[in-house]
Formats: sequence, C-alpha cells, structure tokens
Amino acid sequence: MLLLLFSPVVHPWYIAWLLIFLPIIQRWSGILYVAAASSTSLTILKYKLSGVWEQELVVLFVEYLPVIVLLSFEIWSSQKTRPMLEKNFIE
Repeated sequence: MLLLLFSPVVHPWYIAWLLIFLPIIQRWSGILYVAAASSTSLTILKYKLSGVWEQELVVLFVEYLPVIVLLSFEIWSSQKTRPMLEKNFIE
C-alpha cells in the first residue's frame, strides 16, 4: 500500500488490486484508498471535455490526504497495543 501511495504514477486499476488483500490485512485505510481512487475520474472527464490533461490539486488531496491520515492512525494504534499483546503472550 505504501508503494502505491508514494509512486509517481498510480492508475485507479492499480489500486483496485488492493481489494484482494484487504480481507487479509483488515485495514480501513485500504478500503478508503480504493474508494477515493474513483475521484480521479473527474480528471478524465475534464480531459474529455476540454482536451487538456490537468490534475486538480483538490482531487489529489481528496484522494490521498484522508488515506494517509487514517493509515498513520492505524499504524500508531497498532504500535500502541503491540507491547500489551506481547507482554500477555510471554506471560
């Protein structure tokens, strides 16, 4: 998922492959990322209407900012609970 987040070119169908792994890793950020990828269709629509390929900054923020915030929270909360789980497992 991090590879897709930080790749310079990511097509929506690349992100759709995450759907295969989401039942295994159980991350809401992945579901949000797959859903937010549909916002890139606005860029395609604008290109079809005007003939100019231009990605709007707002579309990029809508697609990436909530995903990065949620993924950061998920990583932070898993790190917070991990020592407790390891302690109970050792005892």
